[in-house]
Formats: sequence, C-alpha cells, structure tokens
Amino acid sequence: MSLPSLQILSVSAVAVGLRHAVALYQKETGIQCTVQYQTSTQMRGLDWQTPVWDLVITSQALAMELSRHGALEPRTCVSLGGVGVGIVVHESVELPTPLSASAFTQMLEAARTVVYNRASSGMYFDVLFERLGLWPMLEHKTQRVIDGQALLKTIAQAPEAERLVIGLGAVSEILEVQGWGIKLAGELPREIQHVTAYQALATSQSAAKLEVQAFLKSFEDPRIKTILQSSGVRS
Repeated sequence: MSLPSLQILSVSAVAVGLRHAVALYQKETGIQCTVQYQTSTQMRGLDWQTPVWDLVITSQALAMELSRHGALEPRTCVSLGGVGVGIVVHESVELPTPLSASAFTQMLEAARTVVYNRASSGMYFDVLFERLGLWPMLEHKTQRVIDGQALLKTIAQAPEAERLVIGLGAVSEILEVQGWGIKLAGELPREIQHVTAYQALATSQSAAKLEVQAFLKSFEDPRIKTILQSSGVRS
C-alpha cells in the first residue's frame, strides 16, 4: 500500500521556512509533498467548495474568512508569524533607510518608478498612499505586478539609466534573493509599517488528517522556527 501524499497551497512569503519544513517532514515520514504558491488575493478567488489541497498557508485574515465558510479547520491552526514590508532596490543603488513617514515620502518623490504587487501588501499601499496624500504625485509612476517574484524581477532587470526604481514588498521574499541583482534597503518606518500574519491550517475536506497534523507539528521544530525568523518572519 502506497503512502498518501500531501498537497499544500501556500503564500511565497514563508517559502524559505516551508521548504525546510517540507524536507524535514518528507525525511521523517517518507510522505511526499507538492507545494503550489499563490498570493492570498489569488487564493480568495479559488474554488473552495471542492479544494484539492490538504493544507493551506495564507494570511490570518483570509484564513479566518475561509474558516468561517467551512473551507478550513480552525482547530488545526498554527501561527507561523508575521512579515513586514521592506524597501528593495537594485544592488547598484545606495539608498538610506527612511526613518519617518516624511522621509519615506521624500524617497518616493525621488524615485523614477515605484513598484508594488497586487497581494495583501499591495492593497495596503493603495490605502497608505491615499492616507498620506501621495496619489497625485505617484499615480503616473506606479507599477503594479502580480506577486513578489514579479516585483523582484522588475527591480533586478531595471535598465542602468532607470535604476532609481523602488520596490515595496515582503521582507522575507527580498531576503531570500538578496544578492541576485537586488538588495534590501530597509524596512518601512515603524509609524507606517504593515505586518501580515500568516497561518497554516488543514482543509476541511482533506482525507489525510493524521499526515496533515504531523506536518503542522513540524513547525514546532526549533530548526524551522530559527529559519523562519532569519528569513524575515517575525514570531
């Protein structure tokens, strides 16, 4: 009799720690895992009546929403921590970390292009720019991309003459690829920082209850916790 396999749907903001959790779980159980990555915004539009996943890792807000609709099992919930927003630039750009909202505004004014995604952090910037009164200045030079990977690729491939392109995205995603043409210039000032909390839960229709329970328990391993923290996921 063959062992079951786990189908996992996750946000990419916790990808570093997740890869290690998957490797540890597979080594100790022999059960194979397949991971699919999507943003929380993309997940919201999926068919949750007949989900094909056994386990979902997503933002706390969406986890609560899907739990209320019966798609996820709230009693299985494991909190992984939160991820703040970082400022990413091409590795050739020297940019001081803004220490206040006004310094952040001045940084955006100097930028040729401001790039952010269509995920949860991107929706936050729509609200923040409106609150700070920045839309008249930013409207003509903002670029929205589908997710964090597309954001980082845009920064890394910026033409030399247009390198003052500033990206705003998850710290964990920036740290994962820092050195590949991009670097973390710092985090948002505390007064306007936005931290997204992430949770892992079993889907209500998963047939691999015991296997999912064992996988969720792997996040208690000190090695996984250390990796999550070093990759930008705050406890």
